[in-house]
Amino acid sequence: MMPDTSHPNPIPDELYVFYDQHCGLCQSCRKWLTLQRTWFPLHFIPWDSTSAKSLCPNLSSFEPWKEIVVMTNDQRIYCGAASWVMCLYATVKFRPLALKLAHPTLLPFAKQICHLVSRNRYRLSKLLKLTPSKAHWLPSCTPTTCPTVRPNPLNSNHSS
Repeated sequence: MMPDTSHPNPIPDELYVFYDQHCGLCQSCRKWLTLQRTWFPLHFIPWDSTSAKSLCPNLSSFEPWKEIVVMTNDQRIYCGAASWVMCLYATVKFRPLALKLAHPTLLPFAKQICHLVSRNRYRLSKLLKLTPSKAHWLPSCTPTTCPTVRPNPLNSNHSS
């Protein structure tokens, strides 16, 4: 599912990223995303946590153990490649790439890559020596060291 441009406010104020905390590659991707400047906050929540179940009671119906799932603050759900596109869309640097990947010409390619990586994430983690406890090839990030860019000039709810 791609962003619904007919929605009155298609740009979210926040994203909840449900990820596999037991996967080294997933942990490393999470850390990489926390290092990026974003237009709006990203909240990373292990898919199998009580917090995830509380935020999205029907999360298991989207099979988050297979691929990343993202939920906007207004409850829109994105799975697989669409969730990665949304994560990239949240970043200042990679938003142009997200818009290209969301195009119908490139989206099938993005889906294939996402499915390939998702299916093999544990093998890739092992190959890259990324265990969940050692997924530290990127430094840690806190809200003060990785600020969110505000206001979002594309979001009509934020004034410039």
